[in-house]
Amino acid sequence: MYDLSALDGFTYRTLLEVTASEDACALWCRRVGLLEGSMACPTCAKYMMLSKTKHGWRWRCQKKPHADRPVEKSIRAGSIFAKSKLPLTTLLRLLYACASHKPAKTVMDEEGVSTDTACNWYNYCRDICSAEMLASEMKIGGEGHVIEIDETSLKKAVVKFTQTDRTKPTLLALIKKHVRLGTLIMSDKFGSYVSTNEVHTLANNRDLQDMSEGLWENQIKQHIKTMRGMVSDLLPSFLDECLWRSWYFPPDASGTTYFKGLVVGIKKKYGHAEL
Repeated sequence: MYDLSALDGFTYRTLLEVTASEDACALWCRRVGLLEGSMACPTCAKYMMLSKTKHGWRWRCQKKPHADRPVEKSIRAGSIFAKSKLPLTTLLRLLYACASHKPAKTVMDEEGVSTDTACNWYNYCRDICSAEMLASEMKIGGEGHVIEIDETSLKKAVVKFTQTDRTKPTLLALIKKHVRLGTLIMSDKFGSYVSTNEVHTLANNRDLQDMSEGLWENQIKQHIKTMRGMVSDLLPSFLDECLWRSWYFPPDASGTTYFKGLVVGIKKKYGHAEL
């Protein structure tokens, strides 16, 4: 779970208010860490001043020895917004739309952006999800929990890590590393899974076919079903998004809660300091 205290009080109404103007949006993004709260001059290491120009807000350093030719940087420098020319207001709404699982086509109609723009920003958000999952311990299960170990039902094997060595020492070591003690494991009773040390309990998946709540069938498969037709290269990021939503948030999380978590993930990846 994330610490979302820095975004307490944020609602969809807040989003509408902060995206009413570029100035309000830039200030809010600096406050929450989507943009740098301060910027050091790359030449003299002194703090730069934020100035409004005809090209928007820019960081400027007019201290000696370069007062005759001020050093400048865009307010977006080093941020997730750095390479985009779209207004910050539009970009922030795109982030919210992705976090709240709004269809890309709907966003295209509402924001007047192209298919490429909408898809690219949704992919950027999934990159954040992937980074968060790679950084997590990702140890699952525990007392009272059921997990399933099986071959992937997808086109290709896409998992957090791949393993071609299916011998008992290798697979048992991976189970101990990634599955908590006391977990009930559903498997096909493949010989290499079976342990005699009773660290975990194994059961044949045919014996547990009615225990559907919380299992792979109803979560990741259902999510992937809605993504049919995707480019195969994007499949890992779609899986990471699904895992991110289920790993860091409660089952009934709102779009606003997901957005808050996305903001936290972006801050962690880009390392911005809040204003």
